[in-house]
Amino acid sequence: MSRILLVEDNAELLQVLNLYLLGQSHEVVCASDGNLAAHYYRKGGFDILITDVMMPNKDGLEVILEIREANPSIQIIAMSGGGQGGSTLYLKLADSFGAHATLAKPFSLQELNAVIQRVLVGLNCEKGSSIAS
Repeated sequence: MSRILLVEDNAELLQVLNLYLLGQSHEVVCASDGNLAAHYYRKGGFDILITDVMMPNKDGLEVILEIREANPSIQIIAMSGGGQGGSTLYLKLADSFGAHATLAKPFSLQELNAVIQRVLVGLNCEKGSSIAS
């Protein structure tokens, strides 16, 4: 289906999401922090970035900005449990930094799948418009 860069610092959640996405026939590369995500991204070829917002070392907002600058057409999904301030503020920031969709933790796997399908439609529309041009 698509090649996804999945960034999450919670090891258990990373594993659950990875297994789910693999089961949905996606190719997944996992990163446990923003620095590792940037490293993997430079190797190229991702359709979707799914990133946690609150992470140590390099947070998801920095990752979104860096990857958005390198590839304006990548589809970005930001997720956050929000820490002490709640997820709303961080997800609004992610949206303003270029995320196509946001998910507040906790979310269901069905919600994740629906968001992925929605951004894939956007990705396919962009590819279709560039082919027609």
